[in-house]
Amino acid sequence: MQPKHAPPKKISIQQLAASHAHRDLQILRNRDADGTGANACDPGVLVYRSIFYKPIYHKLFSRERFLTIYQSMLHTGNPNAEDKDKIEPFVNKLCSRFREVYSPFPNLSIDEMIVGFKGMWKYKQFNASKPEKYHIKSFGLVDSMTGYVVNLLTYYGKETSYNPECDPDSGIAIRIFDTLLDGLGSGYHIFADRWCTTRALVNHLTEKRMYYTGTLQTNRKGFPPELKTQRLAHMESRYHKSAENKILCVNFKDKKAKKPVSLVSTSATVESVEVRGRSKPVAIHIYNQLMNGCDRADQNLGYYGVQDRKSHKGWKKLFFRATEIVQLNAFILYKIQNNAAVAENPRSRANTFKGFKEAVMKGLVELFAAETGVGNIHTPPEAGLALPGRPREECVLECYSHKRHISKYTPFDHRCKYCPKRTGFICQDCEDKPPLHSKECFDAYHRKQ
Repeated sequence: MQPKHAPPKKISIQQLAASHAHRDLQILRNRDADGTGANACDPGVLVYRSIFYKPIYHKLFSRERFLTIYQSMLHTGNPNAEDKDKIEPFVNKLCSRFREVYSPFPNLSIDEMIVGFKGMWKYKQFNASKPEKYHIKSFGLVDSMTGYVVNLLTYYGKETSYNPECDPDSGIAIRIFDTLLDGLGSGYHIFADRWCTTRALVNHLTEKRMYYTGTLQTNRKGFPPELKTQRLAHMESRYHKSAENKILCVNFKDKKAKKPVSLVSTSATVESVEVRGRSKPVAIHIYNQLMNGCDRADQNLGYYGVQDRKSHKGWKKLFFRATEIVQLNAFILYKIQNNAAVAENPRSRANTFKGFKEAVMKGLVELFAAETGVGNIHTPPEAGLALPGRPREECVLECYSHKRHISKYTPFDHRCKYCPKRTGFICQDCEDKPPLHSKECFDAYHRKQ
């Protein structure tokens, strides 16, 4: 079915970006200001605030124009695309740009990066152990030093688009790694969790001249069976080497752990390091330091992101997630380029992610204002300005701008002053406090006055 609207133009995309940059910063995750209440211990309480206002938004476009672009922004390629074909080309294009503008450091981490989604989509998954039980799963390749997202692979089940050069008979971990590492070259050190670690994957990365470090499920084939049966004392560690001396396995039991942790590495030595007064294997310490790339990216994306907004469309969730990753990567590149200024004053507002998003919003709006000639972004719209699209309705507050009228709920029902039905709401600022329904009747009554 062909869309009922024309594909958006370049200038329309700039309008949309400017408006979305403003809306991104309206959603902040904060604790309660006084630390009290039922949600005082929940750092993810959504606090909706209109913290910015620019009069130019009235001149950008009407609400209908905004919704038209919003609903057709991914129809520029194939108007008949459905399901994953609607969002996958867009994400792949972004990932190719991520790799073009940035060469990652030698240490990379691969892990799941989920997007919470409760709508109807055949690619949705359920995992009760995740913070978002219903989610869309993707795998991310992230620079462990900076948190820069190098590549993404969204998991669509059997329809997942792996690297076409991968062997279809190889394991799923090998196909995921080959897809994410495509075009990076050799010499990188990859960190992953035990879900990915197999002997076939370790051998595959060794053949590609890459190093690998990851936790291990002790029942995996190809690894020493002693890892599963060994009993260790607190803070005790034991090492196992392969016959070729290319793979080192470590078993280590921390003070608080009930079971020892098993780790496999192709770039580690039998050494210990002192951490907070306790000795632990250096391979364990390096893994703890460099495995958190994806977690750091998820943490930064969760501060001011809009991907948690409710949506019935799975591709919209992925679209907003991708736009947030674009802003995060741009912020990381900004910090790398201005390393001296950021190091001198790291807590300055201009050097924070929030301050960077503000600067991006202002720059997009000023760029659009300069290209279209709509005027100064700080100039309020002219009185009676006619906007294209839906006719502008007179705001009810304009009828009595010198007063304040607020609807208030009372436990007693009265007959509404405007309609014959009963209601528990009243206008607390009128002298006679008339009972009025809080929507249509409230506005119509005061218009009539």
